Parts: sequence; structure tokens; C-alpha cells
Amino acid sequence: MENFFLDYRDPIFGIIVFIFAGLIIAIFSYLWGVFSKKEEASKIEKFIQKFDLNKGLGSKYQEILKSGGIGIDGLVILANVFSKSGDFDKAINVYLIALQREKNSKKDKEFILTELGKIYFNAGFLKKSEQTLLQSIELSPRNEVALKYLSVIYERLRLFDKELEVLDALKEQGIETSKNEAFTKALIISNDNTLNFDKKIKAISNLNSPQALRLILELFIKNNEPLSKIKKFPPLSSVIDIIWHLNESVNLKDSEYKALFYAKNLSSEYVKSSFFEIEAISMMRNSGYFGADLNFKYICPSCKSSLPTYFYRCPICYSLDDTIIIPRLVKRDDEINMPF
Repeated sequence: MENFFLDYRDPIFGIIVFIFAGLIIAIFSYLWGVFSKKEEASKIEKFIQKFDLNKGLGSKYQEILKSGGIGIDGLVILANVFSKSGDFDKAINVYLIALQREKNSKKDKEFILTELGKIYFNAGFLKKSEQTLLQSIELSPRNEVALKYLSVIYERLRLFDKELEVLDALKEQGIETSKNEAFTKALIISNDNTLNFDKKIKAISNLNSPQALRLILELFIKNNEPLSKIKKFPPLSSVIDIIWHLNESVNLKDSEYKALFYAKNLSSEYVKSSFFEIEAISMMRNSGYFGADLNFKYICPSCKSSLPTYFYRCPICYSLDDTIIIPRLVKRDDEINMPF
């Protein structure tokens, strides 16, 4: 019996046990990998079946693409060409075929699903985009692109609590999300019908959001609240398109506001403006001409896109930056349109 325990403690015996244990682990890892791939393939197949493969491309072209004559990279390039030309149905069709053909590479499946989700998003199919991007995240939970698109989708669907969850997942990856979080919380507060107006304003004011002051001004106007109650006005450059359409003068202690209301003939004291357009209208007023007006265009500082209406989040690149408001001199029109 004693000899048995000595043999049991033999170093060679330990090595044999170690090798045997490693072999068992390797076998289980292999079996688990096979099982995972089969489960993954089954999920992808079920996912594809949710969507219509008969839209966009004719059956003849679908068969050519399914046959394997064009590689996965070629299909991706073809889908991008269709997407850039605005032919989203064909782009979606090509990506679904690529997804159907890709059997092995998890990374390629993730990429195809992400691109497909982006196309659904650009085509306006937000729920389909959400489903597709969630499928991509299931393959890779740290998919930054998919998570960013999801945050915008939830914002557009007004699912703000889900948007905060996505932003939290991005923050865990070391991505700066504080500006987006503050804006989302401001939207939650402004849409909360359980809060009275004064509590909404106070709660939004306490947020560290660059958009808060403009949002507060909009809430005052929409709720027909007296603007004299506003404690802190935004810089004129960030709200000139709103202030220009007011029929009462406000915040006259600010020289830029005072110059604007002089140009509108709502203040009697002339002040020089740093805005060329306001200064020009003031000079016209001094000469007795009151037929000048302003309209506005809006530029995204990130992608430089120019749009005719104000946006908090750029509809082209989806960035949340301080929109650049450009005033333009025009002939007066009696119709007044608020930019929100």
C-alpha cells in the first residue's frame, strides 16, 4: 500500500495526469466550438428567414450571386455601390445573400450584419436595423459601430432608457459618452409628463449639456411661458434663428441681443453687432428701409453638411455637436416659421 502512494506521487504520473486533463479540455473545447458554430449558423439562418429575399434583385441575378462566382468581398463591394446610389433594396438583397453564403468566419458575419444594419437604418427601417445590429452585437458585444447606430435608433424611436443602456456599454469600452448621456437625459426630462414646467427647467439646467440652454428656450416658447423668467439665455450665435422670430425684446443686457432687437425695430438704442447681417439691417432701418429679413442655414461642424432646418444631432453623420447657424439676408416675407 505504501508503495502505491509512492508511485502515485511519482512526477511522471503527475505529467501523465496533466496531459490527460489537457486532452479532455481540448476535446470539450472542440465539441463546444462545433456546437457553438452550429447554433450560430442556425441563428443566422433563422434571422435571414425573417426578411424577404425576393425584393430588389431578380431571381436570375440572385442565383448568380448565390452560386459563388463572386466572392464575399465582391458582394460587399457590390452592396456598397447599390447603397451609395440609393438603391437600398438591392444592397439589402446582396448583403442577405452574402450572409447566407458566409459559413465560417465569425468576423465576416459580424461585419456583414453591421453593414446590413446601417443600410436598413439609412433606408428608414429602424426596427429592422435594430434587429440586425443586435444580431451583430450577439456575435461581438464590443462592436462599437453597431452600438453607436443603436443609440441613434433608440433616440429616434424615443426609447431613451434603452439609449442610456447602449451609451453605458460604450462608456465601459472607454468611449466618451458624457455629452450624449446629458442630452438623452434632457430629452427624457422634457418629455416627462409627470413633471411640471418649472421642475423640468430646473432639472435640465442641472445637466452638463451644451444643448440645455437652447432646449430650455424652446420649451418656454412651446409652453407659452414668459421669456422674462429665463435665468440664463444662450449665446445669440446658438439661438439667433429663434430670437430673430420673436415679437418682443428679451435679454437686453446682452449687447448682441440688444443689437438684434434694434435691427428688428423692437429697441430704440443702437448697438453695433458682430453679425454682418444684423448690422446691415440696422443700417437699412436707419435709412428708412424695413423690407429686409433673415433666413438661416445650418452646418454640421463634423461633416460640414449644410441643411435647411436646425438639428441637435446631424442627420448625415449622426454627431451631436453645436450646430453652426448661418444667417442670410433676404427680402421680408410675412410668414414666420420657427426652426423647431
